[in-house]
Order: sequence, then C-alpha cells, then structure tokens
Amino acid sequence: MMKKIGTGRATVGTAPKAWWGSESIPLARRAPETPSQGSITAICGPEGIGKAILAARLMRASLGLPNPDALGQPVTAANRVVVLMAYYSLHYGKSDDVYRRALSPIERADVDHRLTIDIKGAAVVPPSEGELRHAITTQTLYDVCTAAGLREGDRLIIDTVNWLLDFRSTPQNLAYWNAARQRVLAAGIDIIEVHDRGTGINPYPFAVGANSILELTGTPGAPHVEITHVQPIDKPFGPCTLRYDHRNGRVETAVDWSDITGP
Repeated sequence: MMKKIGTGRATVGTAPKAWWGSESIPLARRAPETPSQGSITAICGPEGIGKAILAARLMRASLGLPNPDALGQPVTAANRVVVLMAYYSLHYGKSDDVYRRALSPIERADVDHRLTIDIKGAAVVPPSEGELRHAITTQTLYDVCTAAGLREGDRLIIDTVNWLLDFRSTPQNLAYWNAARQRVLAAGIDIIEVHDRGTGINPYPFAVGANSILELTGTPGAPHVEITHVQPIDKPFGPCTLRYDHRNGRVETAVDWSDITGP
C-alpha cells in the first residue's frame, strides 16, 4: 500500500465547501488558504483495477447529470469538463469507451457543449524525440485547458499521467509535470489524475503534491476492490470495499460510508 504522504488537515471552520463529498467526509476540496486555486485529486492503482470507471463517474457527476454522486458522496457540478486521454494510454489498450459509456445518448447530446473527450491525445500534446515522450511544459497543458474552454471552477481529467510522461520519474520529468499542473491550478481548474502503479519505493511518484490521493488495491477486473484514502483532506476513512460492474462501467460502495467513518 502506498505510504501516506500527509493529511492536508485544515483548521476547523475555515475549509471551503468540498466539491466532492461533504464537510464531514471531504474527498476533494480546495485549500482554505487558497480557495481560488484548483485542487488535485489522484486516483491510483494497478492497471485494469477500475480507476477509469471511477474517473468516469466523477466526469458524469461533474456535469450535473441525474444522481450527481461518486461513491455515494455528492459532487458539485462544473461548467465544463475535459477528459485528456494520454497518447500511449490509447496505444496500450486503454479506451475512451469507459467515459462514453458513462453517458446515455440523450445525456451526451445534452452535455456535448460542456464536455470534451480528447480521444487523440497526441493532437494536443504532441510526441517528441526528447527525454519526454510528450512535450509537457507549463504553458502546453494550460493552453490545452483554455483552448477547450476550461475556466475557474471547471475540471480536467487526465488518464493516465504515467503514459503522458512515459513512466520516467526522473527529476526533470517530475519538475516538468509539477510546473504544468501548477499553471492549471492557478487558473482555478481542478485536476483529476489517474495513475498506474509503477515500481520503486514510491509506486506513484507523479501523484506527489496532490491534495487528495485515493488508492485502489485488489485483483484487476475483480468485482470487489478496496479503496483507501492514503492522503486524506481531513479525518481518515476507509479502507472501503467497492463493488464493480466492469461490463457496464459502474462502481458503488459495498457498504455505507457511515459504517466506515463512524459518527
């Protein structure tokens, strides 16, 4: 299991409203000292365990569609959502289908003007021959967001960060990535990052710096997996068992949150 990096605990009474969860169970929330700056929520786990299904649920809920929740917790709607599929994610078997299946044809038509699912990836973040497979710079990622119409309060989903940076957690890559995301956060855009498990002491090096980190553990493709808030915003909760329907792209908690968190 991933080592806990920090609690990000806020002073009681100063925290702004969580955009995912409640004040008693915040899964995603901006820092009280910089409420106009976006936040980073990282969803981590081995390949095929269901991270994209959870991210797709957050996409759907962020668009304010019926039953706007994820894991039984409310999600505040955004005006626009962009899903950026990393170029190599597509080439290694990942598909945008999980995001498209989260919406019915009628729902897709209703939110089409507020949603961008970039199924090309390389079209907006072109591959290069240098150390980075994708030319991530501070301005590049920000330009992708603004070109797609993202503004303060909107959300960017990246699937997956590892493929975007070719799994190379070198100091240069980490510096590039942190600079890129900080420019987006400064514009008030929230980021949801999907991370595949890597190797080494820290299996998710690109998740460092996220406001909230959730880790999925278990057998890829299994109907039940565990989720743990390894970097909680407030009081810890979990681990909690999730029930997956991989065929239909659905996920829900197998037990009530109150059973996990207590009073």
